[in-house]
Amino acid sequence: MNKETLQISLSQPTLFDFTHTTRGTVELFPEVWGAMEDLIAPKSSLRLAAIERLAHLGAPRLSGLVAYLLATRLTDPDLTVRVRIIRGLVDVFSPDVRGQLASEAAKSVLSAYLADLGPWGVSCLVEASIFEPATISHVARLLNYCPDAASHLVDILTDRKASLEQRRRAAELIGMVGYLEAIPALERLQGRLAARLRGQQSMPFAPPPTPDEAELLPVVEQALGLLSVR
Repeated sequence: MNKETLQISLSQPTLFDFTHTTRGTVELFPEVWGAMEDLIAPKSSLRLAAIERLAHLGAPRLSGLVAYLLATRLTDPDLTVRVRIIRGLVDVFSPDVRGQLASEAAKSVLSAYLADLGPWGVSCLVEASIFEPATISHVARLLNYCPDAASHLVDILTDRKASLEQRRRAAELIGMVGYLEAIPALERLQGRLAARLRGQQSMPFAPPPTPDEAELLPVVEQALGLLSVR
C-alpha cells in the first residue's frame, strides 16, 4: 500500500466500532443504510419496520451514527414508533443475550444526546410512557442521562394546562429517577393540594372541580417518599 492510499484509508469514517462487531458485519452495510433511510420515511409503517430491521442487525449497539439517528426520532409523531425507539435505545445501554456490551461509541453518542434532551423531548417520553405503561421503566432509564429532565418534569407536573395523566406520570418519573432537586417543588405542590383537599372535605355539598387537581396528591406524596430514602 503506497502512502497516498494509506492516508485515504485512515481518513475514512467507519460506520461500526469493529472492536465489538461480529464476523460478517461489513456485508450488512447496504441493509443498514436502507433501514436508516426508511427511518425518516413519511409512512410510520416504514419507520417501524426500519427500527425492527436495525434492531435485528444490532446496528444501534454497534454504530454511534445509527444510535444517534434513532435518538433523533424520540419525538416521532407515531406513538407506536416512539415506544419501539425507546426500547431500542435502552437496549444500547444493556448487555445482549450473550452478555456483550454495546460499543463505547454508541453508548457515548447516545448518552451525550440524551444529556441535551429539551422540554419537548422529555414531554414526548412522558407521553410515550402513558401510551404504553410498560415502558415507564425504560423512560426512567433514558431520563437518568438527562440532568435537566428534573426541571422539565416539574414544569409538566405544575402545569395546570397539562392533563392529570401527564402530571401524574411526571411525578412518578421524578420519584423513579430520583431527582432530589425536585423536592422543594414537590413539597410546595403537596401543601397546595392538601389545602385544596381539606377545603373540599369541609364543603362536601360542593361538587369537586373537573378535573380534580387534588387527585395528584397521592402520587406527589409517593414521589417525595421515594426521594426521602435516597
